[in-house]
Amino acid sequence: MADYVHDAGYEVAHVDVRPADGVLDRPYQVITIGDAIHDDAGAEFLAHWRRELGLGEE
Repeated sequence: MADYVHDAGYEVAHVDVRPADGVLDRPYQVITIGDAIHDDAGAEFLAHWRRELGLGEE
């Protein structure tokens, strides 16, 4: 999806939840979450932004 959005002319970043497979080479930012993968990486990414935005934990 990030490729499509980028090709449509929008700014985009991709959160890669499988960095062990190799980080994608793209013309936009590819974000990894340390060694976390799959659901753990997605959950950590969302938790980080909840903290940054001051939304707290639920």
